[in-house]
Amino acid sequence: MELALAKMEGQLSQKSGELDDAYRDLKERNEELSETNTKLKTTIDDLETKNDFIDEQARAYVACGDKRVLRKAGILATAKKLSKNYQSSVRDNGDEIDYFNNDQIDCGGDGEIVTVLPARDESSYKIDGQVLLITNPKVFWSTDKTVVLVKK
Repeated sequence: MELALAKMEGQLSQKSGELDDAYRDLKERNEELSETNTKLKTTIDDLETKNDFIDEQARAYVACGDKRVLRKAGILATAKKLSKNYQSSVRDNGDEIDYFNNDQIDCGGDGEIVTVLPARDESSYKIDGQVLLITNPKVFWSTDKTVVLVKK
């Protein structure tokens, strides 16, 4: 019996050593996984920031209305001059569009479009009543991604 007990104690010591080794391996793997998870979280956060930036770059903002309405919204300072904070006013009061996929802006309602602000190369667009047709998007949007359409 003593021989069997000694043999079992030896096996127990061996298994205990194997378990200690397995525990150390698991601990190292967990530390590596924690580092990897931290790096992945940072990468995901960076990608989300970049995606937000890219989405913002594809957006343009449009405000449309007569002089009175645009002045009241804080977009126009005078009949043909934009206010200092017109961009934020247009974002708050206007419409958002994806300028990559829009070559026309319909102003709708009464009155025709008479002025496009800020001033842009007139060869980059045409006005057809209440609709602004963008003929050269690259030139048109290079001025600004915010456009104000003043109607009669």
